[in-house]
Amino acid sequence: MPDPATETADANASRGADGKGTTRVAYLGPMGTYSHQVAVGEFGKGLVYVGQGTIPAVFDAVQQGAAEFGVVPFENSTEGAVNPCLDSFTKGGVRIVGEAYLQIHHYLLLTHPSTPPTRIYSHPQALAQCSTYLSTHHPGAQIIPVSSTAAAAKMAKDQGEGTAAVASIMCAEVYGLEMGGREVEDRRDNTTRFFVIAPITTGTTSHPSSTPLSTTTSASTNPSKTLILFTVPHALPGALARALNALASRGLNLSMITSRPSGVRKWHYWFFVDVEADENDDRVKEALREMEGECEVVRVLGSYKSVR
Repeated sequence: MPDPATETADANASRGADGKGTTRVAYLGPMGTYSHQVAVGEFGKGLVYVGQGTIPAVFDAVQQGAAEFGVVPFENSTEGAVNPCLDSFTKGGVRIVGEAYLQIHHYLLLTHPSTPPTRIYSHPQALAQCSTYLSTHHPGAQIIPVSSTAAAAKMAKDQGEGTAAVASIMCAEVYGLEMGGREVEDRRDNTTRFFVIAPITTGTTSHPSSTPLSTTTSASTNPSKTLILFTVPHALPGALARALNALASRGLNLSMITSRPSGVRKWHYWFFVDVEADENDDRVKEALREMEGECEVVRVLGSYKSVR
């Protein structure tokens, strides 16, 4: 395992075991994050894994050509959408080419297990997913959000006694930390959905994963999904209903819908919907044409094989 001290939080790279990586895969770093775990699980050894300090930086790396692919967390079964990922998708420049699911198990990691922590670091989503455990077992500890679970582990290692991190079991090995609590997530079915992204300009339609990380059934035998981003004229009664009806009236099932403030003006939202069909399906094409007449903006973020 490479020494984490040799890496930087904003741009680090790790090669596969054979050291011959050519394809570059960006992920939310540093080493040991769940995004890193998914990236290696999806693409395997022999590639170059490029850690980024934030989720928007992963999008930037892919869009600007610093990586051919990126792996980003999109939503969690306990805490919902990962907002920095949603915001990054609204800016364009990338396309979804795959998805992966990872059951998330969090661990409380410390340098000195015999000393109760007074400061506990982790990514905001991880802290929220463990809120009951933390308030019950460490009610007096200061809870401090940071950019990633692995960054939290590195801080716990650097700061030493009295400091802990909520992170993956991989981080315990990478950063030389001890277990203070095992599987401390509030829900045992806690799962995060990740997307594999690629630049729009490459025309890439799939990623070269040979063994999907989170499925026992080959993704190639599963139906496709299409993620659509749109916004409607909010002052117009029924605008959202008509946009969704363009899909529903054609028998297209929506497996997910979420919204995010657009940042354009107050109370104005982007909507994200997952449609259980490929974008080349005639029903999807017809629905999109109808939505163009109802929406201010409508954009396909990508079609990909569903893994569940």
